[in-house]
Amino acid sequence: MKSNPMRATHVFCHTLLLSAVLTLGACATAEKAGEPGGANAMLEKGGGTQDPYLKVIEQFSEGDSDYQTFYNQFAYKATLVNSPVREATLLKEADYFKWDPQQLATERAKAEKKMETTTEIFMSFFTPERRNDNLTDIKSIWRVYLDVDGKRYQGRAKKAKKLFPELNALFPYHTRWNTPYVLEFDLPTQTPQNAGAKLTVTGPLGTREIDFVSAQ
Repeated sequence: MKSNPMRATHVFCHTLLLSAVLTLGACATAEKAGEPGGANAMLEKGGGTQDPYLKVIEQFSEGDSDYQTFYNQFAYKATLVNSPVREATLLKEADYFKWDPQQLATERAKAEKKMETTTEIFMSFFTPERRNDNLTDIKSIWRVYLDVDGKRYQGRAKKAKKLFPELNALFPYHTRWNTPYVLEFDLPTQTPQNAGAKLTVTGPLGTREIDFVSAQ
């Protein structure tokens, strides 16, 4: 079968663009603000921004990518939705949806209830082959694990229900090129929140691990 040079060029350009989004997209913001660190400033625990909301998101977010020569097998950035992140996102939603205090209290109570038994991670995921973007499939080629205090928990992936404008407002690193997932693990959020955790995304295309810091 003959290769399609137009498709190959498109995938290569797409890959370069993703790399720019993940590592260089914040460069202009950081440099305009006069912050040191250049392209990496926004990725260093919120060091490139004075926005309190972004500082919280970046503090508990990490990202990595796996490369084979110039072909980007997959890339992702993820946020541990612990108590500080959940509170920040709730207040953000309350602001742009203009919730009254009662609705905010209701949403906060629902979130706290779920966090008693479940840990959630938001993940913005990219792979150039659409058929490989299948974390929610029964026959998915991917597995996700969370390691906390010497114990490993296998996660479940589901597509994030919110539309792109809201997801981008809550997690500004998420782009239209990527697929938004919510990863769920059967352990109280307080556990990785206090101890820190390691997220592993693995499959036949590669394995990448990232570490989330403790909130203590």
